[in-house]
Amino acid sequence: TVIMEFSRSGELLKKRFTRGLIRSAHRFTYDTVKHIVIDKAPLTRRKHKPFLTPLKWAYELATILQLRRTQQGSLSLAVAEAKLLLNESGTIESIVPAERNFAHQIIEEFMLAANQAAAQFLLENNQTPMLRIHEPPDQEKIKEFSEFAKSLGLSIPTPPFDQRWINKLLAQVESTEYEFVVNSLLLRSMQQARYSIEEEGHFGLAIEHYTHFTSPIRRYPDLIVHRQIINLLNSHKKGGAPAKELAPAKSLAQSGEHLSNAERKAVEAERELLERMKVLYLAEKIGEPYNGTISGVNDNGFFVELDDLFISGLVPIASLKDDYYLLDSKRHRLIGDISGRLFRVGQRVKIIVEEVDTLRKRITLTLDPTDTDDARDR
Repeated sequence: TVIMEFSRSGELLKKRFTRGLIRSAHRFTYDTVKHIVIDKAPLTRRKHKPFLTPLKWAYELATILQLRRTQQGSLSLAVAEAKLLLNESGTIESIVPAERNFAHQIIEEFMLAANQAAAQFLLENNQTPMLRIHEPPDQEKIKEFSEFAKSLGLSIPTPPFDQRWINKLLAQVESTEYEFVVNSLLLRSMQQARYSIEEEGHFGLAIEHYTHFTSPIRRYPDLIVHRQIINLLNSHKKGGAPAKELAPAKSLAQSGEHLSNAERKAVEAERELLERMKVLYLAEKIGEPYNGTISGVNDNGFFVELDDLFISGLVPIASLKDDYYLLDSKRHRLIGDISGRLFRVGQRVKIIVEEVDTLRKRITLTLDPTDTDDARDR
């Protein structure tokens, strides 16, 4: 357990790690907390009157911590996730955006603070922590992303290409038609976070020293960090003698590499399963129309992300019979050779589900004949 004390401005004043036994006074859901602290729902607040003050404090502290993090340069990426609703037979009944509100953010902020405190505690006691690092993006990829953003008509901030540069761009597309595609492409430009003993910092969170501490029952790196902290606490009990490292640095480095690889495999497996289930869902929707956003273009056509389904399919260039289309890869668009009609990343389109290959997970779409967008190359 870590017990932390913060100033009113969100500065960490004290931290104390100890063996702890947690006794829950009440089980809250995110929705209930939202009704209490955000919606101010009278009935829900009366029902949970004994907890109103600590929930108010939690909400206020989380708000301060989030603001402080943002001011330090933490990235404000907004990429929604899909939630699959299954029926009793295990097939998908519907796909909806996974809800996230500030009740989730309260827990998120406290976990971030605890993880940061754990890394600091180990370093202060001359231990080699299992850090969670996130290296800065490749500068060439960011330059390419900058050119893409420019092609959308966005105002490009002055370099360096750091967190504040990225956040200025993200602020421009917030709640616009470009929000999804800009956030998605930017995410693809980022390095993957990984476990390491090297003090490389966490670019996305703009934190110098960060680890994973809060989930030892589901993440093995957290368990390693817990063991390291327990080793320190036991050492302190024995008269304050310097604690020996729980494991040699070389062994920890190898563990970090192995756990990073294992994490990637788990993420890929989860993504594979979700994609397969979504393809099976769309296989029952042949001929149905959808709205979507063009998320990518290449020589074969353009990809469309369907609204609220988080499913992407290809509109083949061969299906565009009105013109001969040429790829402008630098500006991420297709241009009609005669008409000048454009299909560009970020553009809204209407499509129809043409064909679904469930084995290959390929979704073929066609442009809805009612989509008469006649955007011209200017």
